[in-house]
Amino acid sequence: MTYYIEVDESTELPIVWNDDRVAQYITFCTAESEFEECEIIDGVSYATYETLNVGPEGYEITIIEPDGAICLHVIPEGEYGIHETHISLRSSELPVK
Repeated sequence: MTYYIEVDESTELPIVWNDDRVAQYITFCTAESEFEECEIIDGVSYATYETLNVGPEGYEITIIEPDGAICLHVIPEGEYGIHETHISLRSSELPVK
């Protein structure tokens, strides 16, 4: 799912974070790496990001450990990557364009 975070010229982009539930496997970040790339809606600038939505079957990740061992990990059903400290809005929650 796509989420929007309100930003301004002082925001350091891209914003990068981890979801503690999958931190050792996946890093999340905004799609925009510069303020000029952000979408302006009703005078407010927004950066966007995508979450990882995992269905009932889970999401398999193959990891090569430092010693060369190959490990299969399964991430359980759920939505991962919602930013915890920035207010994240869905498109339906944004002001009308």
